[in-house]
Amino acid sequence: MPRIDHGSTGIAVHKPDGPGPHTAIRVSAEEQTAVRRTLDELGLEWEEHDHGIAVGLFFRDPDGRQVEAIAYRSGDDPRRPTA
Repeated sequence: MPRIDHGSTGIAVHKPDGPGPHTAIRVSAEEQTAVRRTLDELGLEWEEHDHGIAVGLFFRDPDGRQVEAIAYRSGDDPRRPTA
């Protein structure tokens, strides 16, 4: 899975044979709460999935692409490569 990391932000673009066609953006728990609140205010549907090490908030962008705002329980993806 290709990853783009910048500071505490990361984007994962999943392969077609991966966990489904979507783009995941790493966020903090506080940022995820703000995203959920904004989606609710806009009346947009979302789903939450518990991945064990993280909680994913799934929603669709205006063009219908699935996006996941994922917050890792440890604050960071433990699978993230170290420099």
